[in-house]
Amino acid sequence: MMGAPTDQVRAQQSKLTRCCWLAALLALLVFAYQGARFAYRAYATWQNDKQAVEAEPLVVSEGELNVGEVLETNKYQHVITIRNRSNSDIHIQRIDVSCECLEVSPRQDFTVAAGQALPLSLTLRATILPSHKRFGRGYGFGVSVRARYSGEKNRYGKERTKEWLLQGTILPVITLSRQVVDVGTHSECATLPEELIEVKAEQPIETLRCLTTGDWKARVTKLDATAKPRFRIALSPNGRLTPRLVTDELTVIPVTADGKRLPAKEVRILGEIRPDIVATPAVIQAGRRKLGTKITEWVRVHSLTGRPFTIERVHASGELCARAVDGPASDGLYRVQLSVQRVGKEEATVTFDVRDQAGVKHALKVELSDEGQAK
Repeated sequence: MMGAPTDQVRAQQSKLTRCCWLAALLALLVFAYQGARFAYRAYATWQNDKQAVEAEPLVVSEGELNVGEVLETNKYQHVITIRNRSNSDIHIQRIDVSCECLEVSPRQDFTVAAGQALPLSLTLRATILPSHKRFGRGYGFGVSVRARYSGEKNRYGKERTKEWLLQGTILPVITLSRQVVDVGTHSECATLPEELIEVKAEQPIETLRCLTTGDWKARVTKLDATAKPRFRIALSPNGRLTPRLVTDELTVIPVTADGKRLPAKEVRILGEIRPDIVATPAVIQAGRRKLGTKITEWVRVHSLTGRPFTIERVHASGELCARAVDGPASDGLYRVQLSVQRVGKEEATVTFDVRDQAGVKHALKVELSDEGQAK
């Protein structure tokens, strides 16, 4: 039989028991610390999430805000989804955009329920503007979309805003060497030179179709037979030009091999076409003159292109009496003699009835005015 444990053995057992209890207590403290730390982190995360939701309850996926590469077109359809991640309904007063090129539907006065999402239909006029910068194969663009909203329970309270940026790259179909053609100032009888526009296809096309307004015609020449060919457009007058300020347009339409029309490009045509036979100056302002003052002015009637014409009659009318119109002197000069008749502003018109080489009649008017003063 074994004897009773000695005092030394009992001391060792007591020491071991205390060590076990200390280890267990330490483990418990570590576990409690880790649990408290985890709980704190969870609480902090919850608080941060709650604050983020309160700060920005409306969100849109970043992927939906990047439309990627878009072929140039007048109407590109896209959808973004507004998600309400809060616990309250949100009333959106309206959606503002930074560019007229973007239309949004719905645009105003709608509600996104708590925890729900609502799609917005976007229609983008994806045309390349001078403000767009070249980015890789195309031109980058960015349009801001801003929602003005308030809580559904307080729809007429303090308004808040949230803004997103819709961005992408527009791929051109064709590139033109000129967006504006200035033909300058010419006589209606002048022969204008052809204005040339070089066109480079950025996408596979077969040909170009050109439409013009005003007195113009366009001739298209295909310069090569590649999938993305080059073209040359020759713009010229379609017959005799009409005297006017020129503000016309040339519409260039790319056409694919199967006959499909791709988005068109517009070219502005600017300039001035003047009558060939003119009287200069067209306006004479004599200024302030005393009553009875005789005024002599000179008017020249001539053809801008040197064509012959006939002046059939010269006559005057108006308050500022034209006493005499003498001429022509050398180089088509006419002397106009006037007389100040009364105090205040006086006006008169001298008209030259002209027949040109083709037998067409023209009435050339010269406007005169003065301001009579008492002696």
